[in-house]
Amino acid sequence: MSWDNPRNTTSLAANAHARTPLDRIELNPAANTVRAPSGCSLDAGGIGKGLAADLTAIALIEAGAKGALVSIGGDLRVRGAAPQDGGWLIGVADPIDDTIEAAQVTLLDGGLATSGPGGHAWVGPEQTLVHHLLDPTTQQPLPVSFPGSVIEATVIAGTAAWAEVWTKAILVNGPTATFPLLDDLDLGARAVFADGTFATSSAWHNYERSSAATAISSNECSA
Repeated sequence: MSWDNPRNTTSLAANAHARTPLDRIELNPAANTVRAPSGCSLDAGGIGKGLAADLTAIALIEAGAKGALVSIGGDLRVRGAAPQDGGWLIGVADPIDDTIEAAQVTLLDGGLATSGPGGHAWVGPEQTLVHHLLDPTTQQPLPVSFPGSVIEATVIAGTAAWAEVWTKAILVNGPTATFPLLDDLDLGARAVFADGTFATSSAWHNYERSSAATAISSNECSA
C-alpha cells in the first residue's frame, strides 16, 4: 500500500500466500544448484535491497537513461555514464562518526553494499547484545561485540545483490576467512572492527580514491 495514496496497492502472486515445504526444495552442492517445485516463490530476504537496486538501475538504462545510480538503504548500484569523468564517486560513511567519510571509491559499473549490526541489535536471552545475523553453526543471533568482531563491512561486486551477500559473509565469518575468497574473485572489501581499526582486501585498492577521512559533501553519495 502506498503512503501517499491508499488506493495504490501492490498485488502478490497467488502462490506467495502459501509456504512451500522445505523438503520439496532440492539442494545440489556438487552442481551448485537449487531446484524448487513449480509455483514456488522465493523471497529475496536479506539481499532484497541490493536486488531491487540492480533491477531499478537496469530498468532506468533500458528506459533511455544515459547513467543511473540507485541507492537503497546501504545497497547501491551504478550503470552507464557518471556525472564526472572517471566513474561514479561513492563515499563510504564512517560507522563510528557518520558525519565523515571513511573512504571514497570510484565505480564504472557495478554494485556496492555496506552492512553492520547498527540499528539491528537487541538484548538476547543471556542479557548480551545480539544482532540480526544468525551464526549458521549455532542458528542463534550473533553478539554485537566479541574479540575481532566487525561492526561494518563494505563490498564492491558486479551487482549490489552479490555485494550484499559478501558483506554478510564478512560479518559472520570475519575478514580472515572471507577476504581470501574475495581476492580469488577480485572483489573489493573493507571491514571495520569495534576498536575503529580496519582491514581491506587486495582488490579494494583498485577502487579506492582516498583512504583519508573527509567531511561528507551533499553532492556525493554515501553508502
